[in-house]
Amino acid sequence: MVLGQTVILDVNQTHFENTTFDTLAAGNVIEVSGLLDDAGQIQATFVEKKADSFIPGTEIEVKGTIKNLDNVAKTFQINALTVDYASATELPSGGPANDQYVEVKARIIAAAR
Repeated sequence: MVLGQTVILDVNQTHFENTTFDTLAAGNVIEVSGLLDDAGQIQATFVEKKADSFIPGTEIEVKGTIKNLDNVAKTFQINALTVDYASATELPSGGPANDQYVEVKARIIAAAR
């Protein structure tokens, strides 16, 4: 799981940079590229380790389809990741909507527990 996204790795199909399948560890900061399958999982074609551990304030980026939009609480989900867009500086024209594909960039204050 990476930021609420299920990522499937394949030692024969996934290209690894700055890490290997065997040395990748929980808590590593990684960049993942891949293809979304019918189950909504990312079939990783590329994984790059950016850091050994999370540093508060690190910018993250997630792309995906909005679900469970709550215009009152100003939240939505991209798979299992809940996004709070109350202080967003850029929103899609007309605001976010369920089933809309978005790119979310944010700085995380603290690591998830």
